[in-house]
Amino acid sequence: MVDVAGWFTGPSAPATTDGLFVPTAPLRMLDTRYTYAISPWGDTTVEIDHGSPFPADTAAAAINITATDPLLPGFITAYPAGEVRPPSSNLNVTELDQIAANHALVRVGSRGVALYTQSGAQMIVDVAGWYLGSPAAGAEPPPPNPSTASSSAVAIAGPRLSVGVGYGRDLDAVIDSGRAGLWDGVGALGLRRNNVFFAHRTSHGAAFRNLDRLVPGTVFVIEGADGRGYRYLVTRQDVIVPRAAVLKSIVTVAGPVTATLVACHPPGSVRYRIVVTGRLIGLAP
Repeated sequence: MVDVAGWFTGPSAPATTDGLFVPTAPLRMLDTRYTYAISPWGDTTVEIDHGSPFPADTAAAAINITATDPLLPGFITAYPAGEVRPPSSNLNVTELDQIAANHALVRVGSRGVALYTQSGAQMIVDVAGWYLGSPAAGAEPPPPNPSTASSSAVAIAGPRLSVGVGYGRDLDAVIDSGRAGLWDGVGALGLRRNNVFFAHRTSHGAAFRNLDRLVPGTVFVIEGADGRGYRYLVTRQDVIVPRAAVLKSIVTVAGPVTATLVACHPPGSVRYRIVVTGRLIGLAP
């Protein structure tokens, strides 16, 4: 695939300052890690305002784009703010936990530069210079990005799994009521948190009876009090001895934004625990 970002004129072009490149020491123009608690959701556009450091007569910019903390593999597109997003990409993320960077020459719009993430990722932009000329006169409205405000977990759903989430100091009383109880974490969704939920697999409604169906590659959803569904991709399934230190060791290496579901194993026994760990990949459609 070949995407064209522009071209350089030759000696036959009339003398003008249009297209004159003005280099600068690298300037960090955007770092979403400081403005978003977690990676911006997929299908999100973040704009870099025109006017700093670009002068008013800036037509294009030389930038370096870095993606980190991707929610899923996907792409990032840089384009003039206020213009319709083009069907092309400037950087591609091909695997989870990848850090990828790429250089780009991007047209500057009347509002600056827009960065679109297809699947969700933290985005960092460094400017190395700009080209003089007239910015693109975009007329598109600013993008309506989804809120990343946190919410409390109220229910968990997955393949043959549906259970409410309860809170309380007495975890046994919560799970004996047929709900999933919070064993570790604060139950907040949309933050850099690791939440661990326990529920019964045989008795008291057996909320996690089919927990073994959540194998790596499947998805479960935790519903928030805000009415949104937070999607988690299962990355591992473990059977462990019932020791807090062993469970903690799994949670520690699972990632910065995870949910872990735990129940007794096998059904009818308390000898082991089945542990399903998922990482946040976005919002339910």
